[in-house]
Amino acid sequence: MSKHPKDEKIETIFAISYDAEGDLANHTIDARSLGNAILGMDELIKAAAKIVSNGSSEANLKVLAPAQEGSLEVVFAIFADPLTTKAILTGVGFVTTGVAVGSATAIEVIEKLKDRKIDKITVDVTTKIATLDVEGEKIEVPERIAQLVTDKTVRTALHKVIKAPVENLDGARVKFLGENNKVEVEIPSEKIKLFEPIKVGSLEEVEIQISQVIVKFITLNFKGTSGWRIQTREGFECGVSIEDHDFMQKVAANEEAFQKDKLYVVNLQHEQTRSPGKTRNAYTIKRVVEELAP
Repeated sequence: MSKHPKDEKIETIFAISYDAEGDLANHTIDARSLGNAILGMDELIKAAAKIVSNGSSEANLKVLAPAQEGSLEVVFAIFADPLTTKAILTGVGFVTTGVAVGSATAIEVIEKLKDRKIDKITVDVTTKIATLDVEGEKIEVPERIAQLVTDKTVRTALHKVIKAPVENLDGARVKFLGENNKVEVEIPSEKIKLFEPIKVGSLEEVEIQISQVIVKFITLNFKGTSGWRIQTREGFECGVSIEDHDFMQKVAANEEAFQKDKLYVVNLQHEQTRSPGKTRNAYTIKRVVEELAP
């Protein structure tokens, strides 16, 4: 893929293979089940393309092998720019070739979650690392992987592609094949059952961003770290808590003279929490960097 311009759309071929005891052992699969799986793959590829490209790219899917009763292996072709295609296949977890050791994929994370519900997702905007809160356990993954794992369309599509076609079949296995028909990923029967649509619940999404800004204090609270209010040079006002212990010690010792229009350079953290029908914003001064001369 590296031989092509990054924006040029090319075809990339991969395949999915279903196997189990019974009809599948004779290369026979119900046409309706296979048709739903193909539709699910199309939904998955389109949704994943939007996520991994931050909405800047799209991908189309074609079926190269006949989708009919009797098929065991279905061959697909993704039509997209090389970077988007690679991000989709490696992000979802269909291929492992060329993936850095230790890199997480959506399929791996879902297997690690088992059947537990994700309570909250926290994203550090600076590091692009997301933390999934899962029944008391915290799992750190790249932001894009977390978006794939928590996206309703992606999770429903993975269910259609992986679990639904072989549900209740003994000895089921689902394989994803890359170039030269090489098996890249194999999902055994004990893990296939984990690919369910995302559990319904009030998943909280938290985004954290720290920026350095110039502020003045317009409401003071010498008795505690909360109850302070600031205004930036641009005129934005908000209530804040202060986590700079050295600064607070100076305040307690009356070493800081809070004159009108006195300006400070601070590291300000903005934490935005989103849940169904509700958004909350919290601001925290992590550090008072310096005082500016009048």
